[in-house]
Amino acid sequence: MSLSPTLTLGLYPISSLPLAMAMGAWFRQDLLQPWPYALARGKNMWERAGCEASFNALVNDAMASDSRFTMRIVLKECGEIFHGISSLVDFAGGVGAAANAIASAFPDLRCSVLGLPHVVARAPS
Repeated sequence: MSLSPTLTLGLYPISSLPLAMAMGAWFRQDLLQPWPYALARGKNMWERAGCEASFNALVNDAMASDSRFTMRIVLKECGEIFHGISSLVDFAGGVGAAANAIASAFPDLRCSVLGLPHVVARAPS
């Protein structure tokens, strides 16, 4: 298990530069944009990922890497929260890494993943 895709996204110039350059302007706004990335780039990260296949792959890999890492801990430390649940919907679940981990640990639990069209197009079936 590796968090290198998450680190790669965090250090990717299109991700880190807006945060560093736009943070001050973001705080001075009357009506805050969702985050500094949108202020600096004109689109939020998800909109940019929808338009740029290589950035979409980077974002999806990072989110899946983070989900695999996090879900391993969640399932080990507090997996009992899933007992008694018959179905689960992972909204904005990316390529399904979290739902996959839960479904593997609880085979009787029916998991569904809802995501953006450009994410679903790249997700494993």
